[in-house]
Amino acid sequence: DYIMQDNITNVNFAGDVEFISYIDGDYYQVTEILGYNSNYGFEDYSGRVILLNNMQQIGEFAFSSSGIESIEIPDSVTIISERAFTSCHSLKSIIIPNTTQIAGSQAFLYCRAIKSVSYSNTDGTTYNFENGVLTINSDTDDPRWLSLNQLVLDLKFGTGITKIPDWAFEYCHNLKKVNIPEGVTTLGEYCFYLADGIEEVTLPSTITEISDKAFNLASGIKTFKILATTPPIIDTKTFYQTSIDYFYVPAESVEAYKQATNWANYADKIFAIPTV
Repeated sequence: DYIMQDNITNVNFAGDVEFISYIDGDYYQVTEILGYNSNYGFEDYSGRVILLNNMQQIGEFAFSSSGIESIEIPDSVTIISERAFTSCHSLKSIIIPNTTQIAGSQAFLYCRAIKSVSYSNTDGTTYNFENGVLTINSDTDDPRWLSLNQLVLDLKFGTGITKIPDWAFEYCHNLKKVNIPEGVTTLGEYCFYLADGIEEVTLPSTITEISDKAFNLASGIKTFKILATTPPIIDTKTFYQTSIDYFYVPAESVEAYKQATNWANYADKIFAIPTV
């Protein structure tokens, strides 16, 4: 295991030199960490990394392409920068405080071995990722799980969820079915952008709005079921560049959907939900 010391506030690696910035602003060069020899700081390091309190930031590419297997991030870290852990192919487990901001959507890009990601604060979690299942536990406008989307096989939702934020599930290429729970009223813009593995979608009776380009380029969708009797608001490009064959809606609402604003463009694809 490699343990960072308490007085380190920033980790940033550039070129062939690894720098660690201390509180007093002076820089100290680390020339070797278990034999690293690449452009990034922990290329040849494998095992567990523990970052102790007082560290405030994990810089861009800090652990990129390293062999680390697990990492626990302390409450003092306020930001994980873009691509901080990209291409960490052995990384399996991450614990992140709720107070930590993940910058951008690529902090954990290409970390294909990740099995477990969770927030560690005791005041409630925002999300949990376990063995391909992403569970969203509460409403949020900050979908911090974005860089995990390419690993998502299934979605689950906690009670009380009312909205799906913008860009929430972009690039979920391996997600096959989407079942949004009752209580959700709004799907944000681009929320399933390029989630081209999705084949079936079911929206609840509570849905009232499907935002602009919510399913843009979700080209694998064939059937789209909506349980709401009142047609939800959609934009002209909500289903932009998709090839949906069937929109299934409550039988008593078929005509309402066919005549509703923007839904009329799909009138020949709107049918009653099949009865078993």
